[in-house]
Amino acid sequence: MKTAGVLLAAGASQRFGAQDKLLTDLGGRPMVSYAANALRGLDLDYKIAVISNQAVRAELPDFQCVTRTSGTTTQSASLKTAIQGVNRHEVDRVVIVLGDMPFVTSSTLRKLLSVYSTEHGCGSINGHRLSPPASFPRHTFNALMAQSGDQGARALLRMLPKKALLPLSDIEAADIDTQDQIALYTHVIQTR
Repeated sequence: MKTAGVLLAAGASQRFGAQDKLLTDLGGRPMVSYAANALRGLDLDYKIAVISNQAVRAELPDFQCVTRTSGTTTQSASLKTAIQGVNRHEVDRVVIVLGDMPFVTSSTLRKLLSVYSTEHGCGSINGHRLSPPASFPRHTFNALMAQSGDQGARALLRMLPKKALLPLSDIEAADIDTQDQIALYTHVIQTR
């Protein structure tokens, strides 16, 4: 089964401030490097990153970087760009990770893929919140392309059976959106 790993790293960082949060130092490394390393730990046929800031490209030399095609900064616009990039290759499924979720590990992604089904894919859940990382089979790519707004693939995640959802701990499910969270999560990184 051919698999493409997708790193969504094209957000606007609106709540973070003027600086690109993905390049912010988190425990001595740019934040985006953690999610990238999680994907690097999998046996992938392709690694694709959707970016909006060309400076992020330097942190992802082994990824095929594509620039978000839409002028909007929504997660759905990034997802659409990702699937366009994936469609250039013959793959059976895609694994999607967000660049601002630094606590998702390769081990977490392998567990996610252990609940994967070619019928419907798989996703993650923390409490009642559905989120990436997620994996979807090729037959869902058109539906992924049709998503709109800042919900990404949440509509498709809602359709997954419970057995196709990997429970994430609070720390694994954390995404960093503000400067205040950097100090909090730097401590977590240093204790791991």
